Amino acid sequence: MAALPVKRVPLDAIVLSDGARPAASTPEVALDNTPPRIFFSPRPASLVVFDGEPVTAPVTGTTLVVAVNTNWDVFQDTTTKTWFLLVNGGWLAAPDAKRPWLPAGRLPATFNALPADANFAKVRAAIPGRTLSVADTPTVFVSTTPAAIIVTSGAPQMVAIPGT
Repeated sequence: MAALPVKRVPLDAIVLSDGARPAASTPEVALDNTPPRIFFSPRPASLVVFDGEPVTAPVTGTTLVVAVNTNWDVFQDTTTKTWFLLVNGGWLAAPDAKRPWLPAGRLPATFNALPADANFAKVRAAIPGRTLSVADTPTVFVSTTPAAIIVTSGAPQMVAIPGT
């Protein structure tokens, strides 16, 4: 009678194949399931989300710093401490990164010294930017935690749903 070949299989492979957890498994990771903050606006609005408090990095050759923990173009002029936000081709300014955002008017000259590279191409194309009036300025919500926004054109119109 011929002997069958012997194949060694590690015990962990067998345990993992049946769906059971091995004794020395990676510990559970605590998840934060807190729902995001919800903002609502019945008029044009934008939501700027920072991953925590605003974190900035200097922009070479300027007096500007750029926020690096948001996907928005947010800058601060370190000489005036004014914050600038690019929204739909127009610039808004605020004394604080979180509020209140109003039309910026004329940008400081330091914006003209932004590096001519791919990182700032979209921003440089928006200088001096579209002129915004107070009426044209979107409402800007700022959050340092996960958030979402609901924007309607005017007040919501509620209607009954037949059969409910």
